[in-house]
Amino acid sequence: MDKFIYVLSSVAVLSTLTSGADAAQCDLVTLNFCDIPTDSIITTVTSSDWMNCQMFCQLYSACNTFLFSSDDDMNNCQLLQQNVDETLPNCQQIGSAKGVNFQNCIGCNGLSMSGCSFSGEILELIPYTDQEFCERASEVRGAAYWVYTANIGVCVLYGDNFVRLCSSIRGPAHDSGNC
Repeated sequence: MDKFIYVLSSVAVLSTLTSGADAAQCDLVTLNFCDIPTDSIITTVTSSDWMNCQMFCQLYSACNTFLFSSDDDMNNCQLLQQNVDETLPNCQQIGSAKGVNFQNCIGCNGLSMSGCSFSGEILELIPYTDQEFCERASEVRGAAYWVYTANIGVCVLYGDNFVRLCSSIRGPAHDSGNC
């Protein structure tokens, strides 16, 4: 199967953003390197794509979140009891695009991306920060995207030509609609 790669080029996507935080913008949120407690995993199935994975999640009453990963020729779908907001404290790297309300997306259980790598113009590399500081610094600097890495306490602010490549998508059992 084709490898699922989500490419975000800020020049194209940010021009379509509006203020607020609807679920469509939440896929601009990154939750990387998240530890998933084994007791939260209901099961893992093979799925054709993330929408099929979400449908599997809907079959299980205990499933609140799915994690669809496409690596090489294998499409894996983890069905989880955890909500997205319960996952956040277990993530070592988080980020979001300009104009997206990160907290609303997490609270609304919108779609988010995982397994992401970033490249492009780095506007600022700020040590000794936290997620809120990083998000505010991004607004002040006018960055297109911010990434906070918790285990080393570093914030990276990217300019307009950044690229995000992701291999996984996380989302709720049911579409959250407009947050």
